[in-house]
Amino acid sequence: MSRIEKTEKIIKDRAESFLAGKPVWFWWGAYTLLTAILFAVFYLVLFIIAVKWWVVVIIVLIIGISWGTISYTNRKSDQK
Repeated sequence: MSRIEKTEKIIKDRAESFLAGKPVWFWWGAYTLLTAILFAVFYLVLFIIAVKWWVVVIIVLIIGISWGTISYTNRKSDQK
């Protein structure tokens, strides 16, 4: 069993044990809470993009630098 499969099994067991045996109103409450959190995050992102356009440029630069650094580090460790 690979590490990904083990991680998937652990997450599945924890999620199932958290929601197992709960009443329907608890499921709806969890669903509503998660939906509200996602809505707030996406609303904030759209607000930042619309009001502060230069933030998008900084975010793209940070993502590019991070991605390049991770790729370079992985390539260096593979060569050893």
